[in-house]
Formats: sequence, structure tokens, C-alpha cells
Amino acid sequence: MKKKLFLLPVIILGVALLLGASCGETKNENTTSNAEVVVEEGIEVTIDYGDGSQDDFSVDVEGETTVLVVMENLASEQGLEVEIQDESFINKIGDKVGGENDSFWMFYVNSEAAMQGIAEQTVSPGDTVEWKYEGIEM
Repeated sequence: MKKKLFLLPVIILGVALLLGASCGETKNENTTSNAEVVVEEGIEVTIDYGDGSQDDFSVDVEGETTVLVVMENLASEQGLEVEIQDESFINKIGDKVGGENDSFWMFYVNSEAAMQGIAEQTVSPGDTVEWKYEGIEM
């Protein structure tokens, strides 16, 4: 009988230890998430003023848009002075006006000369638009 009474506290202590261990806080570091992370990219815009200075901007857009919309957004968001003529071309950026000293604003999309006006030329997130104030011989 004494043997049975001696085992009782040992059994109770063992059960208490097991219960205590299972009630502790556990952290599962191997969890997986089905949530999709969407990273929006902007359109990178570089403005080369033709005098060795340039400005770089990033314009956030949702999906495909036109260079016209990008430049309108850039002007309103950054306070950059941009003069758009007939929704076809840029006549002025900052203090550089097209036609002065036989120089005009030309633009390139992903390093290729644009073959459309700004209202027709489409761009998408991740694209680059570069404006260059370039001289044209007449």
C-alpha cells in the first residue's frame, strides 16, 4: 500500500508537467500565407535640359496610359512647369521653350525615339520616358 501511495504523487507530478508544457505559448514560424503581394511600379521620367542638367522623377500609374497623362500628372504632383500644345507635343518644360536656339523637346520611350504624339504614345509601369531638349539644324 505504501508503494501505491508513493507512486501517486509521482504520477500527479508527471501529469502536471505534461499539462504545463502543452499549455505554454507556441510559435509556428513555418506558416505560409496565400496573400498576394502586389508591387506597383511607376514610370521613370528623365528630363535632360540640354545644358548638362537633368531631373529624374517617378510617376505612379495604374496600368497602361499615355505620355500625355504621365506629363500632366508630373506637372500637378511635382509642380513642374510643363506647357502642352494641342495635346500633341510639349512646347516647354521648366524655362526651356521649344523653338529657341533651334532646340525642341524630343521624347524617347525605353531609349527609343517616339514615333507618335504624346496623346497616342502609350506607356506602362516599369517603362522609362526621357525628354531631351535637342537642337535641330534647319
